Amino acid sequence: EREPPRKHHFPARNRIVSGLCLGVVIVEASARSGSLITARLALEQGRDVMAVPSLVSSPLARGCHRLIRDGAALVECAEDVLAELGCDRAAKAPPAEPPPALAPVYRAVANQQGTAEEVAAQLGLPADAASAALVQLELDGFVQLTPGGYIPVPR
Repeated sequence: EREPPRKHHFPARNRIVSGLCLGVVIVEASARSGSLITARLALEQGRDVMAVPSLVSSPLARGCHRLIRDGAALVECAEDVLAELGCDRAAKAPPAEPPPALAPVYRAVANQQGTAEEVAAQLGLPADAASAALVQLELDGFVQLTPGGYIPVPR
């Protein structure tokens, strides 16, 4: 039987998530974000903590900027994350096509450069799902983050 989401379950879930990962990347976090709990748990578990900087005027940047001030690695793209984790991208040949679940997101940026928010709006996805899909596509070498948003990587 499924248990509905409950606020007191999030810390246990976050501990499991951070424990299963080599590291965590915090993309947006307000000053009191639950993502900061995940970052703290990751540190306690000896995992790498990375954060993406953003506009200093954005309330959703405060948590990431605090993490960076406190020693989290500043990352801006998939290459930065891989380098921080000590991964060699050349060791793994990229797949020829994006996985079927990510194909609509890939097509959205293949047709027109876009931010995660624009892709989410275009496809009717939650912003976090679009961001996660774009990060996976970037890690797989299909898209690249530019100052104007995501673009396809020439193949």
